Amino acid sequence: MLKDNIRRLINSFGFQVHRINKEIIDTSVYHRLYSDDVIEQRPFYNIGAGSFFHPLWRNVDFSNSWYKDNKININYDLMELKPLPIDSDSAEIIYTSHTLEHINEEAVDNILSESFRVLKRNGVIRITVPDVNLYYEAYINNDKEFYRNSIKFYSDHTVIESLELNPMSEASLGAIFLYYFAATVSPLTKYSNKHNITDEQLKDIFNKHSYPKALDLICKNCHFDPKKSGYHINWMNTDKIIEKLEKLGFSEVYASAYGQSRNAALRDTKFFDNTVPGVSCYIEARK
Repeated sequence: MLKDNIRRLINSFGFQVHRINKEIIDTSVYHRLYSDDVIEQRPFYNIGAGSFFHPLWRNVDFSNSWYKDNKININYDLMELKPLPIDSDSAEIIYTSHTLEHINEEAVDNILSESFRVLKRNGVIRITVPDVNLYYEAYINNDKEFYRNSIKFYSDHTVIESLELNPMSEASLGAIFLYYFAATVSPLTKYSNKHNITDEQLKDIFNKHSYPKALDLICKNCHFDPKKSGYHINWMNTDKIIEKLEKLGFSEVYASAYGQSRNAALRDTKFFDNTVPGVSCYIEARK
């Protein structure tokens, strides 16, 4: 769990953490887009919502020792691979931000399939995830400057003790790269030292396999630990998410950008798209 002192550190390094005053939330856009009957049902779902709060939205999440501040309306463990406890063809919007990279491939496929099931016709899903392409480009170009803020942050003793990490300032570029999509096999992660991938092994994997195949092989060695569910154990980019959504049968699937949703309600960056936008990709689909 991130303690208050870590939250202060996050803010000081320019990362996202902010609070919204519940008294000043403007819901007028919803009343322009949807009828009162629809709004009363609150058919807007944030999956993996964390501390997100909006009076018209329902948070789908799972409380554990890592994320104790979650505000939950629907208690749901994404790793159990169960149906979402939401009626079919009932949701107007599903939003999920920086959640899919924390679960394995089977769980990703399940939650996207379930999202398709519960959305109404013309309902929208918006997905934001960290873009592994940016981290990979920095790795192959030996661009340690790309990770400068992260190295400073993940070398603070309070942070690394709480997250059970070795200091990033002492890590190789390969270990840093791994941490951002396959943390449980990165030498940065203390408790996975018996299973980590060395710099030589990492280079060998990318030399022998195509880019997506190499990423898949690395992530297959990751494991999910509910006590450390904040770790990234899966790679994400725009092409991967678009391919999955198209296979599910969404009528429109398209890359988006920060604050540029085709749905006006999702353009409010006080609530949406505000997690590390500089390294994120944004994908939307309409059922």
